[in-house]
Amino acid sequence: MIGAVRKDKKMTRESIIKNLQTADCFYVPFSVSTRMPYVMCDPIDFDDQILVFEREEDLKAYVKAQVEQKNLMQATRVEKSMYNRFYGNLYGIGVNAILYKKGDEERKIELKDVAVQADFSKIPEEKKPLLNPTLQLSGIYFMQAWRRNLPPEEKGDIRSLEEELVANIIRSKFLLAVDIKGEGEERKFNVPFVKNKVGDIYQPCFSDVMEFQKFAAERKLGFLKVDFQKMPGLLAKQAKGYVLNPAGINLMLQREQLNRMAKLK
Repeated sequence: MIGAVRKDKKMTRESIIKNLQTADCFYVPFSVSTRMPYVMCDPIDFDDQILVFEREEDLKAYVKAQVEQKNLMQATRVEKSMYNRFYGNLYGIGVNAILYKKGDEERKIELKDVAVQADFSKIPEEKKPLLNPTLQLSGIYFMQAWRRNLPPEEKGDIRSLEEELVANIIRSKFLLAVDIKGEGEERKFNVPFVKNKVGDIYQPCFSDVMEFQKFAAERKLGFLKVDFQKMPGLLAKQAKGYVLNPAGINLMLQREQLNRMAKLK
């Protein structure tokens, strides 16, 4: 009918789950500070959740408002072909819920109701991929707060976030990259490095296999799995420290910090 106003159907749990599994795409705010989905802790039930918008215009309005509050984000379109990897990565960073938004409506959905978490229980311990969701989550919360362009007194309880992150680093295992060149007996092993903006050299380390794969990309890199306590002794002489997850939270750990942290356990 000419002039009729279209009314959206009310969202149901079932319709949201179906959209999250089969829609052509949806829209997610990514944090510039972490290069990952922006994560929020629900103040009521303490779920670690991300936002998913059905409509691009709603996401753009949300991102614009957040940027005005010095919370830098970017609008990201997630295609259907990316869903499996996207949900797998959410499990990997400790997210357990999705807050789905459409216009003025919103509803929370548990991640386990949308996608099944990979089961590695039957894989021998030495062959299991390294995952570190607790460390990832604490790093995300810390960086989201610490890198906001706000006075220190407006960044919330940054000290407790830092203490939690340090505690998780100390009790974690990490992957150290090894650059492999040549074949067979001609193979040579070197340590790859990254440089910061002023040219300082850092040795990359990774909280999990996902972060290692982001960094390795098409390069032929191997890795060593090590406890944190061994990392100070494995730091190359020319490096100022480690950079944790350079394609993610990009956290610099100076040599002096490492030595102090290694004594805390």
